[in-house]
Amino acid sequence: MDRENEETTYPLGDYIGAKEAAEMLKVTTNRVYEHIKGYRLPAKRFGKIYHIYRPDVINFRANPTGRQRTKPTPWRVFKGDVKVLVTRIEVKVREGQYGRLRAKLQDAYESQRHLFPGTMARYILSFDEQGKEIEIDLIWKSTDKAKEKDWQAYIDWFKKDLDDVLDWETASFREVPALLST
Repeated sequence: MDRENEETTYPLGDYIGAKEAAEMLKVTTNRVYEHIKGYRLPAKRFGKIYHIYRPDVINFRANPTGRQRTKPTPWRVFKGDVKVLVTRIEVKVREGQYGRLRAKLQDAYESQRHLFPGTMARYILSFDEQGKEIEIDLIWKSTDKAKEKDWQAYIDWFKKDLDDVLDWETASFREVPALLST
């Protein structure tokens, strides 16, 4: 394939060549060909030249986070006495503090604070676009959950750090077992 001498103008309307796609995506032409060969960027090949639909290039995500799944993650059930537990905390955001909450969560992410040792996963979810209430889900394997006094110390530290933006008096805490997990 003669990639260097590829034409960059096409009478096919919204179709462009790999060179123009590379310029739009700010990557090399070879990277565009890798995306095409990996079926991540659709293209039509006529002779030795690929034609790529311009809207596909505009909507292309060059670096998706995480690994690309090839099949759905299967359900699983742990054997014996091992269970997956979810600690669910629902709490109201203090009036007008949603922006500050987001900033504090970003800071916690950047500094890797509030990791709750032993958790398999952690989620902080917003119930609505106004950010009036959030849900915090901490997922544990029963064999890895911290001892009660250590767990309470983690929660107390978390509450203290976010006390100015979350109204802990409105919080509900519950721990539920997962029936299935991934």
